[in-house]
Amino acid sequence: MGFGYNPTLIVKGERLDVLECFAWMRQLQGDGVTEWVIWDASSFYIVNRLSPGKVASLGEAPPTGSILELLLSELESPKRADVRENLAARETYLRCLMELAGLKGQYLGSRAAFRDSRYAESLDEALALSSIISKEETEIYRKLLPVNANPANALYLPLELAEAAYLQDAYGVEGKFGPKSEQFFDVAINLFQDLRDAQYVTIRSPNPPEGIATPYLNDGIGCSVVTTDNAAAIRQKLKNPAYRTYVEQFLPAFAKAGECLEETALRVVKSLKQVV
Repeated sequence: MGFGYNPTLIVKGERLDVLECFAWMRQLQGDGVTEWVIWDASSFYIVNRLSPGKVASLGEAPPTGSILELLLSELESPKRADVRENLAARETYLRCLMELAGLKGQYLGSRAAFRDSRYAESLDEALALSSIISKEETEIYRKLLPVNANPANALYLPLELAEAAYLQDAYGVEGKFGPKSEQFFDVAINLFQDLRDAQYVTIRSPNPPEGIATPYLNDGIGCSVVTTDNAAAIRQKLKNPAYRTYVEQFLPAFAKAGECLEETALRVVKSLKQVV
């Protein structure tokens, strides 16, 4: 399963809601999935920080090496210290959550992938095939790249396609598990894999209730328990009927014998708070 960037991790901490993703993975692990790859796609966020001028400097059909060099250069820039800090926090939280959930598998980060020659090969393939996808799935492509979008956003599709090919070819990952909010990328990825003659499956978890964002993002954080909350704030947030009903769907999977919902939340938050 892949996890994206959250710009507020250092300031507000991780959301308790991210455990919904791990609850699903824990269940699927018991239903036949032998091993998980936790893919940290947070470094893709740096595309949002690229200036139009830097993107234009790449030219019309930039080579893979130039794209990856630009992304890494931007990531390592002194002015992107806040991004690097949040990337480090995301990795630490994900590793802790894997242990907490008892998942079998490994953590892989996109920042390291940008330096991996195997990812560069996958990006070559993605750049070659993404033009076909943009023509065959024009409506999907419009949703992924809205009118007046930052020109840098055009890099997202090939980067995402390369992700799927890289994880499959280098690590044997035969499918992707993620929220319904990623459905348009999933359509493009499935077409890409068909063009590669590769067998691949995408599985989507249900969206959270209205008013609660995708668990690993920061949107809607006002109603969600976060690791910077104290005990009183956690108890108060869990009194919200809609939010409590949502949390009751996944948090009991991590409860110890005799724990009520509040006690499990307090223990989990304390564990996460200690690692960052």
